[in-house]
Amino acid sequence: MIYVYALVSKLPPGDTLISIRAGKLVAAAARVDARPEPAEAGLRAHDAIVRRLWDAADSVLPVRFGAVFANEAAARAAISAQLEPLQEALELVRGCAQMTLRVAAEEPAEPKDGGPGTRYLRARARAQKAPEIDALRPTLALLVRAERSERKSGVVSVFHLVPRDQTTAYREAVANFRAIVSGPFPPYAFAPEELA
Repeated sequence: MIYVYALVSKLPPGDTLISIRAGKLVAAAARVDARPEPAEAGLRAHDAIVRRLWDAADSVLPVRFGAVFANEAAARAAISAQLEPLQEALELVRGCAQMTLRVAAEEPAEPKDGGPGTRYLRARARAQKAPEIDALRPTLALLVRAERSERKSGVVSVFHLVPRDQTTAYREAVANFRAIVSGPFPPYAFAPEELA
C-alpha cells in the first residue's frame, strides 16, 4: 500500500520518500503494510514528515491523515482525477504558512425565509463567514492570501494563509484582538478533501 503525506512541486534533494508524479504534481509518499490508526503516535509521525517537507520546499500541500492507496498507480489515478483543482491548491499555498485565530463564536441568526433546505444552507454560509473577525479583516487584507473557517462548540477557528515572511507582521496585526493565535503551520486547513 501507498501512504500519501503531501503534494509538492518536487521532492527535496536526497529525500527518502517515494515520488509519484501526476502532471506537474508530485505526491510525497511511502510504502506501508497497513492503514495507520488515527492515534497520537501516527498523527505525530504524519505531521513530522509534512513539516520536514514544508521546511525544505516552497510549496507543500498536506494531504489529510490516512490517505492510503493500493499501489502507486491507484494514487496517481486519484491525483490525476482531481489534477486541476489540486494544482490550483498547491499554487495557492506556495510560499505560505497557516495562521489560526480562535475566537468565541456568535451564533448566526436563523434565516426566516425559504424552505428548510434553503434556511439550512443560508445559516451554514453565514456560519462559515466568521463575522466575529470582521473588524480585523481590513487590517489583515494585505497579509492574508486565503481564509477558511469552522465552528465547533462556541468557538470559531479562522485559518489564514499568510506568506511565510509575513507571519510576524500577522501576529503583530492581531495582537490586540481578542483571539488566540497560533502558527505558523503547514497549510493543513487547505489540504485536499479529495484524497482523504
